[in-house]
Order: sequence, then C-alpha cells, then structure tokens
Amino acid sequence: MKKFQVWETNSGTEIGKPFEAKDMEDALSQVLGQHGEAIKEVKEVKDSLPRISIVVQGGLIQDISIPDNVNVVVEVRDYDVEGIDEDRIEKDDDGSECVRSEWSNE
Repeated sequence: MKKFQVWETNSGTEIGKPFEAKDMEDALSQVLGQHGEAIKEVKEVKDSLPRISIVVQGGLIQDISIPDNVNVVVEVRDYDVEGIDEDRIEKDDDGSECVRSEWSNE
C-alpha cells in the first residue's frame, strides 16, 4: 500500500487526511467516492441555471437569446477597435479600449 494525501491545488492547503491506496487508480477512486455527492450537487446546480446564448457570425454578434423568465443585462465588450469611430470607443476597468453594447430582454 502507498500513502496519499489530498491537497487543495490552488493554495496547497490540506483538505483531507492521509490515506492508503494500492495504486493511483485506487486513490482516485477513493477520492471521487468521498467527494462524489458534492460533485453531483455542483453539476445539478450548474444544469439548473438559465442559459444565455450568444450567436456570433463573421466576428459580429447576431443574436443574444435570454430566457423569458430571466431579467438580465448582458454587456458585450469588443476589443477589436481598429477602424471604429472614436466616439464609440470606451475604456474598460483596466483602461483597455473597447466598444461596449448591452442586450436585455426587458
């Protein structure tokens, strides 16, 4: 048997106790078994969220479809400002030039 430890990958903070497994496949099986319900819950929440579809053709947004039961404003930023009239160019929070447009279903 080999010893394994589960770590939080971004910061290296320990999130699990050391455990033993016969090989990497067995270790992964154990970890997924321990966290399977949490993974399932995350997928269920993600699948239940409303989806906003953005259709782009030839580099231009043709349509943004927002579900009727969702009140939202979608801000689109286009950073390809070459050839755009200066009065349409804005700066984002980082100071980068862009053209902004908003879409909503209201």
